[in-house]
Amino acid sequence: MSRLSAGKILIAIFIAIILVSLAGAYFLSKAHEGVSIGEGVAVISISGEIGFNGNGIFGAEGASVDSIVEKLRKAEKDSSVKAIVLEINSPG
Repeated sequence: MSRLSAGKILIAIFIAIILVSLAGAYFLSKAHEGVSIGEGVAVISISGEIGFNGNGIFGAEGASVDSIVEKLRKAEKDSSVKAIVLEINSPG
């Protein structure tokens, strides 16, 4: 698989996640912490700057890529989950 096609796949996945997030956010009114699962929807909260080690550019505490991936995999393995909503509060 070439680098270009892998990039297109990642973009498509990202767009799909955004669309699912927007649809899920429309139906959810309560903020959730970490991963919550209710009625087949897993809500994953991400707060702060997103970085590889959990620290932002200016040293602010944030979310690490590894912790986000771990939460996504946890939701993916749960057979009751039919949709995943990413609740993101981050400057980047």
